[in-house]
Amino acid sequence: MTTSRKDFRIVAYNQERVNQAIRILTNMIGVDEKNQLEIIIRLYKRNRSREQNSLYWKWLTVIEMETGQDRESLHEHYKGKFLARILVRDDPKYSEMSMQVKKVRADGAHEIAEAMRSQIMFLTSTSVLTTKQFSEYMNCIERDVSEQGIALPQPDDR
Repeated sequence: MTTSRKDFRIVAYNQERVNQAIRILTNMIGVDEKNQLEIIIRLYKRNRSREQNSLYWKWLTVIEMETGQDRESLHEHYKGKFLARILVRDDPKYSEMSMQVKKVRADGAHEIAEAMRSQIMFLTSTSVLTTKQFSEYMNCIERDVSEQGIALPQPDDR
């Protein structure tokens, strides 16, 4: 095995990149029962872009200036209002967690359900969203604040 213990990741967007990954795997020395590799191959999913994330925090700053509510609490508010719905719809594991909270609440353990919900929301992150999901999330926020008369800058605005 190579001397480096770092994870290796390659996005294969053409046949040459696939061949490169195969060459790297072929040249790994010392793979045995003690030095095993885990190889995961899956379709590439592009997460939200840096530009989207930058615009998002710019929007939160504008909303903060208009409402007086700080960016971090706005971030948490929108995660609960819009992000959770997107993840429940698109992520089976997240959906299952949400169902468990509802079950605990239905069983009458409201304080426990709220503690579970709060912890899940704390751990919920926009970083797991695809660019398409993040666009949907931002569109929800834009519609929400436009109802309050707040205009948000667009990507090409300076």
